[in-house]
Amino acid sequence: MLTFLEFYQTLAGFVNYKLYSDVNLVYPPKLDLKLDEGGAGMNALIIESTQSTANIAKSVNTPVVPTSSVAAALSKEEKQRLQESEKRLQSLTNKIAHIQESGSTDESMEGATDNNEDTLDEFPTPLPNLDGTSSSTVTFLDIQRASQHLSQFQSLFSNSYIFLSREVPRYSLEFILRACGGNVGWDSVLGEGSPFDENDDRITHQISDRPTQGHRFLSRQYVQPQWSYDSINAGKILAAEHYHVGKTLPPHLSPFVEAKEGDYVPDQNQFEGQTEDLEIQSDDEDEDEEDEDEDEDEDESEDEDEDAEV
Repeated sequence: MLTFLEFYQTLAGFVNYKLYSDVNLVYPPKLDLKLDEGGAGMNALIIESTQSTANIAKSVNTPVVPTSSVAAALSKEEKQRLQESEKRLQSLTNKIAHIQESGSTDESMEGATDNNEDTLDEFPTPLPNLDGTSSSTVTFLDIQRASQHLSQFQSLFSNSYIFLSREVPRYSLEFILRACGGNVGWDSVLGEGSPFDENDDRITHQISDRPTQGHRFLSRQYVQPQWSYDSINAGKILAAEHYHVGKTLPPHLSPFVEAKEGDYVPDQNQFEGQTEDLEIQSDDEDEDEEDEDEDEDEDESEDEDEDAEV
């Protein structure tokens, strides 16, 4: 097992280095020991850019280079990157044109063989494009639309300030919300390093997992943790009314399962949650009934004792 552990540690290191290098960040990131001891999690990492003059000076252990020479060096690198990107785009257009020509020749060949009596093999239809139209090739417009969709998804919670109560799983929620651009804070019980506290007026949503919520701020929505996961699966911020604290949650559907004909697919738009206040009241009523039963039993036992004495 130690061999597999060392292998996957090395593999994870290479993957993280590649991901950090693609966005021009220093890997491995530095760690703030004070925040890490306080349980700050990802906020204890000090993220630095490889293009900053301070990092360049520290990497070679030399005094800070003048900004003019650094700017000149960066301009050359940017020019090289622009040239490489232009070459890639040109090669991409050539490949697309070649694919389209091959597709047209295939159509002409199919038209020529229509008169033959031999039946051709049937192949599955190609996947539809993002706009719903079917096509056998991926165009540059499709790539651009996919890139725009990805950028919108990465900024899904960019306008939201979300506070995590002490009873919710902080690390899971913090990871997915920050990955989609959210601003996340948490209770001091969950660790130090929170960017804002519970009294911050900018908070738009507070995630809580309690039967009832006592103190409330009128300027924010109180939702259960499933609201975050369902919003990411749906690709949009869902209405908070069905996820309020104390309500029965809508069905949680997996985005990786395709429903087939005849499968049960619940309609989330028509779902109406039921509050748990009824259950709490029913529990109280049960307790009252039990108390009444105990009183009746005591009265009956007293009557039996009196009869025995007589």
